[in-house]
Amino acid sequence: MNCILQCLSHTLLLKQFFVSDDYKKDLAGRKGNLSYAFKCVMTELWISSKDPYPPYDLKKQVGIVAPRFSGYSQQDAQEFMRFLLNEIHDEINKAELKKRQAPKKNESLKEAFDRYLTWENSKISDLFSGMLRREVCCSACKSKSIVYDPFMDLALPIPKIKNVSQSFTSYSISYDNTTTDCAVKLNDCLQLFTHEETLDDEERPYCNKCKTMTKSTKQLGIERLPSFLVIQLKRFSGYSIRSKLSTPVEFEENWEIQDYNNNTHSYSLYGIACHSGGIYGGHYTAYCKYDKQWRYFNDHYTMLSSWEHVKRQEAYILFYEKNTQ
Repeated sequence: MNCILQCLSHTLLLKQFFVSDDYKKDLAGRKGNLSYAFKCVMTELWISSKDPYPPYDLKKQVGIVAPRFSGYSQQDAQEFMRFLLNEIHDEINKAELKKRQAPKKNESLKEAFDRYLTWENSKISDLFSGMLRREVCCSACKSKSIVYDPFMDLALPIPKIKNVSQSFTSYSISYDNTTTDCAVKLNDCLQLFTHEETLDDEERPYCNKCKTMTKSTKQLGIERLPSFLVIQLKRFSGYSIRSKLSTPVEFEENWEIQDYNNNTHSYSLYGIACHSGGIYGGHYTAYCKYDKQWRYFNDHYTMLSSWEHVKRQEAYILFYEKNTQ
């Protein structure tokens, strides 16, 4: 909880929206208990002289809505972040329609996003929402189905590595049945996320033209990038038997990312949630950038840091802000 709150508090447009009480205009008669508790945390972190500040009230409100977060056992940081933002979004959602509308045939990106805004429209969605392009192609008749899906954060897989050397920047990574000797970079994770995959056997989708379940291909692409791009690196897997992938992933402080149409977007890193240790005995910390200076946050204390130190951390969630011209 602490590392996520630090990263969200350094999402300055989000912080300002709550500290200024602008969120109250969007409550529309709803109590907004979580929104108020979140506002108090943002205010205390940035305005109060109390140090350290324990967010007891927010934790209490979270536990009321989601009992799984009411205790003190370790939980997943991304799950907590997604829960918190979803619940606050629901409290300040200005959308007139609360029921999702089915997509139209041959729907454009603009039509899909406008339809999305009819039931999801808040400061949260305004800052964090993007759109994915999902294309499924039937291997038999070659007909294509294109659907646009909204996202609030991207969960990127980490390429498998083989023959790990002692050097931080020398790994042999493998995907698409190929092996490349290089460092595992954030762009490698993005490339694997958007790589075409085959849907066969029990995964075969129904083809409207063939009128049967057919072997197909599926490919994802990012059509619309948000103002604040949150990247989760998929380090944890499994259900009954959990495991953690501690592969070092090189990420950039200033990152250029291309969308599906090859348009380049520039982003700046401002927050990192890190996880150290294993599945059953780990610890979360955060690194955040403010006023051109990186700082390290570890529960009850903070200290200055440097990019040379930050870039070598075992990142779990990365927070990027789009640069404006």
